[in-house]
Amino acid sequence: MSRELWENIAQIKKKKQEVKHNISLTLDDEIEFIQDDMIKYFTKLALSTTAPAFWLIPASKSHQYHPAFANTESGLIKHIKYGVRIAVELFKNPVVCSFEQIEKDVIISALILHDIGKCNLKNSKGVWFSYPYHGKIARKHLEQSMIDSGDPILLKFKETDEWLEIGRCIE
Repeated sequence: MSRELWENIAQIKKKKQEVKHNISLTLDDEIEFIQDDMIKYFTKLALSTTAPAFWLIPASKSHQYHPAFANTESGLIKHIKYGVRIAVELFKNPVVCSFEQIEKDVIISALILHDIGKCNLKNSKGVWFSYPYHGKIARKHLEQSMIDSGDPILLKFKETDEWLEIGRCIE
């Protein structure tokens, strides 16, 4: 093979790696499955409150509770992406589920946010860490974030049945 061909192959491989890396660091596509504007808004804002580590950590520190693909860098994000994609596929099957769209939106939001408590805590030295009861922590973190934001839309959302259902699913 010519040198030029090898260089092209190397560039293609590099671009694939960059694309693969970028895909693993965003949940934008998964958020787009949410049709309710309020739930979509809440989910986006909730993700903006995450610790930087949220986007980089594996799904499980012990590597016991998740498949191998999720126990790598950004494995938590991969785990979330797969969960949402599986749910969306199941929603298409009327034999498996017959949810209303608002229920689907609640489920997708909860899937996206269910592990937000895995790394949203700082110890006394300011270091982010994980906690085994991350579902409860996630719910409390999200509730406090809505209050702290002062955003009237989020404060109103906090009083809705949709938030109550998302909170229950997360916890």
